[in-house]
Amino acid sequence: MVTTINDLPIELVPVILENIVKPSHLVHICLVNRTFDIFARESLYSKVFIYSWHKNVKTKIVKLFETLASSPHLAKYVQEMSEWFSKADNHRNLGFS
Repeated sequence: MVTTINDLPIELVPVILENIVKPSHLVHICLVNRTFDIFARESLYSKVFIYSWHKNVKTKIVKLFETLASSPHLAKYVQEMSEWFSKADNHRNLGFS
């Protein structure tokens, strides 16, 4: 019988994470414990979306690329990077998929 989150079989962690869609939720899941951090971090960085209408978008892009450049262990997770120009579904894939 599972009594704490640490007793959860490791095979179930990816199954749980498949149901998490918001990146902000994945950030919080990274804080649960080391096991969740390892699995959630990969999901968090696998698809990167840049929304041109977000506040301080240029600063956020610079921080993103600084993070990826200084952390190759995170950069290796990036499978898709897309830039969204408007909320009306116009986007450009930046060639990572």
